[in-house]
Amino acid sequence: MPESHWDLVFDLHGVLADVNAVNLNYGTYLKKILEPTGIKREKIVEIHEHAFKNWITEITKLTNDYDEDENTNSEVFMKKYTLVDAKWENFILNTIPFEHKIAIKPLLETSLIEYEALAKGPYPILYPEVKSVLTEIVEIGHLRMHIASSASSRHVKGAVVRHNLENFFYKLIGYDTVKAPKKARNADYFTRMLQVIGTVPERIIFVGDSIEEANLTTQLGMKFVLVKRKKDFESTEISKNNLEVINDLNALLPIINTVLNS
Repeated sequence: MPESHWDLVFDLHGVLADVNAVNLNYGTYLKKILEPTGIKREKIVEIHEHAFKNWITEITKLTNDYDEDENTNSEVFMKKYTLVDAKWENFILNTIPFEHKIAIKPLLETSLIEYEALAKGPYPILYPEVKSVLTEIVEIGHLRMHIASSASSRHVKGAVVRHNLENFFYKLIGYDTVKAPKKARNADYFTRMLQVIGTVPERIIFVGDSIEEANLTTQLGMKFVLVKRKKDFESTEISKNNLEVINDLNALLPIINTVLNS
């Protein structure tokens, strides 16, 4: 790897993609497969919201277990994540009339939905400025772009395909790529991310939208850029890590140029 080489890593949700638009596409997918079973659209919305809340609760617990249970390793984490996904699938399957269960069951597999719902979703999920900014950045020599998300790599791939960005990114990293939760306090996610990319932390610019990400990446030696959008952050947290703060990606290019030329 040449000394001039840098890697620019983006979080997905809240940085590149609007999570509300992402959820709209998931909801649309469920409507498409569940409406033929006779379930009314309003009921499908209710099912989707309930299932999502349950899923978030389970994933939060899984991350906490990873931090607090010394017996939780990557293999255990992945097995538990599979069980969480299975609970989501079964929750929705149990709302479907019996005569439709066999036909619908394979369409509810998260390994399918996480890609299909985004790659073929009707709603654009990128924030308005994202694609034009990425189009400029991709022209910079000796700079590779990646996405590192707490979601699965299938989900990330679906988002990239939805907006024809396949040639923009070198690595698409999800929890399943590094077999660790992104917010784990031991930073397993980020140390393994470095291995996947094949670089050192001092040559990484990470663009994220949370203080947790900022703490973990800067402790490892990465440069972190905090994207606020419409969120508020404590000034003490920002100053502690000497963070660059931007409202959206329109302000990112000057920061990249400064870092690469320093």
